[in-house]
Amino acid sequence: MLNNKFFRVAYSIILILLILFLWKEVNYIYEPLNSVVALLLTPLL
Repeated sequence: MLNNKFFRVAYSIILILLILFLWKEVNYIYEPLNSVVALLLTPLL
């Protein structure tokens, strides 16, 4: 059986990497969407 501390550290690293990856994906999707929304709203302002 693995050491509990080692398992926790490995789990934390995996979790952080997953969150960073998801954050990048969300930003990649959100950035063009934000630009489109800005373009649509600009004439209204």
